[in-house]
Amino acid sequence: MVNKVVVKINGVEYTLMGEDTEDYLFSIANFVDKKIKEILSSNQSTIPLLLRF
Repeated sequence: MVNKVVVKINGVEYTLMGEDTEDYLFSIANFVDKKIKEILSSNQSTIPLLLRF
């Protein structure tokens, strides 16, 4: 069965779909969101690159 969840990563909503549980999909999105925020806070020169995806 395919699960579908809407998540926010860096303030942008994305729809994730996968055979894993909804909790797992949310945890992946949370991990990615935290990593992006870490990168943005540590290196301001990466901001233009992250805004392109």
